Amino acid sequence: ALQHRHTIRGTYRLNAGFGPSEVRSYRQAFKRSDPEGKGYIGQTEFRHLCEHLFPELATSQQARPQLLRIVAKIDKGGDGRIDFYDYLRLMNEFFDLRRTEAFDRERMAVEDCRFSAQQVRDFRNIFVDADEAESDTLPFDKVGQLLHRISPMSDGLVRELRQVWRQVVQGEDDPWSVDFPDFLRLMRRLLDIDFASINARVAQLA
Repeated sequence: ALQHRHTIRGTYRLNAGFGPSEVRSYRQAFKRSDPEGKGYIGQTEFRHLCEHLFPELATSQQARPQLLRIVAKIDKGGDGRIDFYDYLRLMNEFFDLRRTEAFDRERMAVEDCRFSAQQVRDFRNIFVDADEAESDTLPFDKVGQLLHRISPMSDGLVRELRQVWRQVVQGEDDPWSVDFPDFLRLMRRLLDIDFASINARVAQLA
């Protein structure tokens, strides 16, 4: 039993913490970058892979040092050759970086919006309940539906919401979807301008 546990732990470390189904999925992705079946990808393929996995780092002069640190950490030999287990470690670094960035963005949004801890929890519950697709984002129409529950959304209010949205939401992938930090910023702006008399209506619901 002890040997079995050691084997499991060794496999877990070798697979960079990913489970069997994730490893199978990533192996298929790795094979697409290694069509000749060499067991590793070279410098050119590795560069393209990094640009695909970390586009915001590969194309940003300010963020590029982060990508170089990740590459140096994974490619310890410095030859630009990445085998499958290096690839798993690269994916793990990518997710760690994304989690850190998401945490920092949310922390900054909370500070900027001056919401209390309870208000943030309330907004998070609203956001999660509305995120039926579990994409960690809400499209414009879904946010409009949430606001409609508080105050009927006329065509004029929809147009006003679009204007406010363009001012607040800076989504690069989809400018008409918000993640939770931008959702907080949007709610802060709507409360500040008392959009559709939202403050009085929220007070009535409280």
